Amino acid sequence: MKAEKAAKLFVPFKKVSSIKYNSVYEFHISRFARKKYEFDEALFSFNGNVILANFQASRNFAFKMNEKREPDNKIRVGQVNAMGLLDEIYHYILRRYEIDVNPQVFARALKYLNNSLSEFA
Repeated sequence: MKAEKAAKLFVPFKKVSSIKYNSVYEFHISRFARKKYEFDEALFSFNGNVILANFQASRNFAFKMNEKREPDNKIRVGQVNAMGLLDEIYHYILRRYEIDVNPQVFARALKYLNNSLSEFA
């Protein structure tokens, strides 16, 4: 049974030559942190991802966090920007992997997890 499921998930690798760069990526901020730091909900998409479109938004984000933090535990705007940049780099690397090396890998992984976890529910 497991071998049959694994066989259904296998898709031969295929080179895809183009990538769409118009996707929007954000990073997730937990509901707990959104409430603790009293972030403006307009900054967030419906699933809790923060959208920092420019440096001023990053400054405002850091300011709101620092209002609630101890003086020796403040964050810098550069750290917020670095987090966003690293998040974008990870998205790009993973997207390139999916396009160039293993098409639909994440869709298959989610399908596999949903099927596997539903057996335990």
